[in-house]
Parts: sequence; C-alpha cells; structure tokens
Amino acid sequence: MATSEKCKNRWRIVLTVVIFIIVGPTLVGFPAFSAAAMDEGVYENVCPNGSEAKASEFHEANILNITVKAKCEEQQLKFNLMLILFTSFANVTPVISSICSLIIKPKYLAMIGGCIMTTGYLLFAFSTPYFEAYEVGSAIIGFGYSVCFLPLFSVAFREPGWTHIVYPLIVEPKSIMRSWPKFHNYFAASVI
Repeated sequence: MATSEKCKNRWRIVLTVVIFIIVGPTLVGFPAFSAAAMDEGVYENVCPNGSEAKASEFHEANILNITVKAKCEEQQLKFNLMLILFTSFANVTPVISSICSLIIKPKYLAMIGGCIMTTGYLLFAFSTPYFEAYEVGSAIIGFGYSVCFLPLFSVAFREPGWTHIVYPLIVEPKSIMRSWPKFHNYFAASVI
C-alpha cells in the first residue's frame, strides 16, 4: 500500500473516532434533554391540572441515573416513550442499515445517516404545543444513529495495526465520555 493511501486511511480512522465521540452521547444526553424539556413545559398539556401543579405534586423519575421531576405521571410516560422509541429504532434498524451498506458506499451512507439525524433534531427544534413531533423526531434520530453507525464501523478494519485501538473507541464511545467528565458534561449539555 502506498504511503498516501496509509495517510488517507489514518485520517479516516481519526475522523471516524471523532464522529463517534460526537454522535455517541446522543443516548447519554437524553436525561439532560428531558430535564431541560420538562423545565420548558414540554408535554404539560397532558397533565390533568395543566401547569398549575404544586411542588409537592411533582413526580420524580430516575432516567439513566439522573433524577428528573415531572409535573405528572402522564408527562413522565411521554418522555419514557421518547426514550423507548429512540433506543428501539437505534437497536432494531441496524439490519436495514447493513443491507443498505451493501448497496451504498459507507461514506455516502454515513452522510445519509447524518442527514436523517439532522431531520430528527430539526423536528425537536420546531415542535410546538400544536405540532408535537418529539416522538417522531426521537424515532428518526434513532434510525439515523444506526445508519451512521454501521458504515463507519467498517473503518476500524481498514488498517490492521490500528484495529485494537480503534475498535473499542468506536464500539463504546460512552466509556470515553465517562473517562473524561469535562467532555461528558459538555456533550450531555450540547444535546439540549
């Protein structure tokens, strides 16, 4: 293999690890998003008393080891549905993504996955009380996550000398975030 090809492969590997460090905390940052969304009044309209709930009536829930206070049980169930949709689509759709990776080149499929995730994030951004697209947005983000994950996963095997280093970084980006608390807090807050 030529030197320029090795250099290209190394840059692809570095770029892949950076992408997974950025994309990986999507699930880790969900509790931070839930807390901020509940403070903003998302899904308060499903509560029987509306937004007039007293502080003693707040329901506490533990989502991924972070305590979140919901105004009512129905609001908490809506946020749980969002988390379930995201994780379901992220864990079930890799079969579809792997079939697509046989047809489409990995770099194009990763770009398509990024566009799908961006669409889901835009649905989050433009949701209103009259058009609540949080469930649909979280499902689309989960699908885009799996579409983005699989093609870049093959990059770990491009250069045999780096496989033992790159493979764990790609498979478990959450462990990187736990290793560096500053980065974990930054990425968890950037999801909001």
